[in-house]
Amino acid sequence: MSQHMREQSIRFCPVDSEVESEVESEVQQQPQQHQQRQAEDIQTCQSAVPALRPLRDGYCAAYRRSLTDSKIRSGSFAYMDQYALVPPSHPKARPWLTLKNVEELHLEHQIWCQDQGWLCFQRTSDPSATDWDTRVPRLGMQLTVKDLDGVEPSNLRWSGKVSLELKVAMKETLGIDEREVSRGNLASVWPWPENNVQSGVEDSEFDFLSKVFGVQFYNLITADQDCEPKLSGPKSFSELDCNDGILSGSWLLQGMFYCPVDLQNFPCEVCCWDAIVSVIGWSPGVTYDWSTLRNFNEFEIFGLHGLARASDDMWCPYVCEQNVVPNLARRNENMVYCRFHSRRKAQSVMTNIVMPIGLVTLLSTIAIMQASGLKGNDVAMGSADPLSFLATSLLTVVAMKFAFVDMLPKGLGQPTLLDNYISSCILLLAFSMFCTVCVSVEDLGDFQAPLIYAGLVALIHLTFGCAAVWGSMVPIARRGDKLYTLPHESEDAKSELPIRIGFIEDVAECMKVLKCLTTASEPFQF
Repeated sequence: MSQHMREQSIRFCPVDSEVESEVESEVQQQPQQHQQRQAEDIQTCQSAVPALRPLRDGYCAAYRRSLTDSKIRSGSFAYMDQYALVPPSHPKARPWLTLKNVEELHLEHQIWCQDQGWLCFQRTSDPSATDWDTRVPRLGMQLTVKDLDGVEPSNLRWSGKVSLELKVAMKETLGIDEREVSRGNLASVWPWPENNVQSGVEDSEFDFLSKVFGVQFYNLITADQDCEPKLSGPKSFSELDCNDGILSGSWLLQGMFYCPVDLQNFPCEVCCWDAIVSVIGWSPGVTYDWSTLRNFNEFEIFGLHGLARASDDMWCPYVCEQNVVPNLARRNENMVYCRFHSRRKAQSVMTNIVMPIGLVTLLSTIAIMQASGLKGNDVAMGSADPLSFLATSLLTVVAMKFAFVDMLPKGLGQPTLLDNYISSCILLLAFSMFCTVCVSVEDLGDFQAPLIYAGLVALIHLTFGCAAVWGSMVPIARRGDKLYTLPHESEDAKSELPIRIGFIEDVAECMKVLKCLTTASEPFQF
């Protein structure tokens, strides 16, 4: 065991002088005695992790393995577009959901409990192996939206107030008793490099979160002068709360967050809005609390319950979805996100854009009837030119295409549902003009051209109408479904070997054991 590991273990979990001298003497014993003691220690460690079991479907990758720490900390929005920092989403209605059974949506390591202590990972094909790849302390996180100012799909951002609450178990994780260590002396026993946590240095709230808890808001927009982020909360150990053996702190962030939303189903799109937090050096687990989500004139807002209104059961209806998305390559790096959804109210777009285009396209049947030689009102049929009628309709539809440009982000790079609908109408009118000029009157009459044209108009509207309804639906989730526990579709995000997972509850005893394990991997580095 290296000197660095012994020093860090002793600093993390302070023990009395007798235990410390006993450990040092054991390390200096003869090899045979050391091997015998090591076997006993391994057996003790196995008993300290009673729930070690394979985990094949829950530890998905947050991003590709090529990303480094500097790229994670940069907060680059380009990486959010190019890499899957958090899974894609679509809201689901959960009428059966309450705060009591919300834990059913997560795996055990995604929910924080006070008695979990440390999280141990073992990625090996040998189920009898006793050494662990990574041991990471547990950190409870609670992300909630306390006030929603608005969502802007055209600018790929949303604004509001986000509340962050962090919890650490004093005895189970830190290995100390709250009666023995005051909040002012926490810096001396905190599991962080000494050059990061310095007593007497006044840091901002952002610096305190980053240095002490390894927490940074990833998608927070900091370069916008119109909405400068403001974070209020503890910025020193003395401002943290300690109750019932739990060290906790609460922060409130007012700011604007960047989210690359999917607008392919515009104007019936359902957008996913996240507040993403990166955590390095801890194994986070989420805890739930109420949020404040309100509908806007143009959007309906959905929480985890999947309803844009209060629940009939009168539980906390506006609870945001939370989840932990670990990095497959480095176990002590995680992304924690808080999520809600918005669905556009499409009545305005349907009334001002879709209905006029549909009527113009349908009325162009009159020009096809005239070109086919059908007899009707002699005055009307004799005074109209079929080609001019179709050309005017085509120009009208093209002009309507630019009426909703401001509702979409510039340089979207992909056609939306409304774009495809308008393009279909334009192609139909252009093809009708070609047939009107190139096909004789007798042939148009024999092929029943007006009926074919009217049928194509009906088919276009039926197809895109079904697509709009399908894209805006909020399906009902099945009982027992987990929140995004499967690996991502990327091949490098799939784990070939099962992952064994367990919790260390008594960190004071396990720290004494871990000092004697020479075959164990190096502890995590912050």
